[in-house]
Amino acid sequence: MANNRGKGFTLIEIMLCMTLVAAISATTYTLLIFTLEAKQRVERASLLNKIGQSILKMVSKDLEGLYTQNVANPFEGIDDGTQDSMNFTSTASSYPNEDGVCSNLIELGYRLEPSQTYDDLFVLLRRESYGIKYNPLKGGKLYEIYDQVKQFNLQYYDGTDWVDTWLFEDMKTVPLAVKLEFIIRARTGEFESEINEEEDRNDDKEEIQQEGYFSGIITIPVAVPVNQTTTP
Repeated sequence: MANNRGKGFTLIEIMLCMTLVAAISATTYTLLIFTLEAKQRVERASLLNKIGQSILKMVSKDLEGLYTQNVANPFEGIDDGTQDSMNFTSTASSYPNEDGVCSNLIELGYRLEPSQTYDDLFVLLRRESYGIKYNPLKGGKLYEIYDQVKQFNLQYYDGTDWVDTWLFEDMKTVPLAVKLEFIIRARTGEFESEINEEEDRNDDKEEIQQEGYFSGIITIPVAVPVNQTTTP
């Protein structure tokens, strides 16, 4: 009778199997990381778009309610490179005061301040004053709109050209339109530790610092061309 030897895997077969399993695991892990990072990039881009559109909508609504009647100096736009600012009076609704009452005739403004968290970014602030005071271009409270702004540029249309600065005291009217351009940034994770972990996995750290560019032209309903105004 034949002597049947026990059947099993040889050492070479086991090593080949382990190598194959390791290769499949490494490929699967790499694909998983790429998929997660791609998902995060899409989510950041979507979030950037929502934030940018919200800022455009807010500024547009405020400017479309620009109010000039019986206001000695209702508008100014100051050029400061990529950190422009603007102050004006408007019929936009205010935040509720201490009594929970809103005002529909207020002072407003937009400007940037350096971020305390990111060295190369700024915080976009909205200035608001309940009602219109003696000097409508100053004072009020500052509210943070977004804390990762790279640029905030404003230009003003006089009926012929776009200009970088607009002073009502000089022009004797408000601009026909305001052009707003800004760049904002979004990063991975809600906390700085998550951002650092993401940066450690990427050779190109700029890849996770997605930026969004937004622009819009806001027409001013109460404006008249500069060449139609008269000096009192």
